Amino acid sequence: VRPLSLKEVVAKLNTVPVFKVTNTETGDIVPTPEKNGAACVCWYLDKQDAQVALAIVEAKEPALAGRVALGMAPLGIVHVAIARLDRRRGS
Repeated sequence: VRPLSLKEVVAKLNTVPVFKVTNTETGDIVPTPEKNGAACVCWYLDKQDAQVALAIVEAKEPALAGRVALGMAPLGIVHVAIARLDRRRGS
């Protein structure tokens, strides 16, 4: 058994959908509150968890109601994007 290449890993991860709260006008991810109240840029494996986060965002920020929605992306693409950000930040 040989190790998978990054391309092969990303292809496998791309079969897994992850969810986020997005701004419907820009498509940008919207920070959602953590349990301690701090805002975080979160991706959710469970769609129901993402729906709860969306409801919380809309309740805390009434001006965003109707301007935020659930978005979905393949996990592999998210993994690559986060890895690029980490490299840029030196993390």
